[in-house]
Amino acid sequence: MTDGIASMDMNDDILVVQTTLPGGMNQSEVGDWCNHAIQIGIAACIQVGRIESLYQWDGESRSSPEWSIQIKTSVASKPRVLTWLQDNHPYEVPEIIWWKAHAEEKYRDWIHEGFLK
Repeated sequence: MTDGIASMDMNDDILVVQTTLPGGMNQSEVGDWCNHAIQIGIAACIQVGRIESLYQWDGESRSSPEWSIQIKTSVASKPRVLTWLQDNHPYEVPEIIWWKAHAEEKYRDWIHEGFLK
């Protein structure tokens, strides 16, 4: 045990998926979009926050408000999450990035248990 956290192996991973939604969506619309992901069982937890994005589009530098969406799920759920995002995303070219992350044992177990029902 190091600093109160037991050593973790690959089975301890969770998946974090990040995307953005248009800033023109209101909080209720974003909440409905996120709640749908939770209700259909592809997300255990979703964090939402307003951000300002700077990017290149059609050869121009742009800036726009967006919603940052961070989804926590099981590694095994990755194909379902990515398919759902591609099918339900309002952007022509959505940001969909993901990575495996280690999580504290109780949090990791909570995420994994949610997908065993």
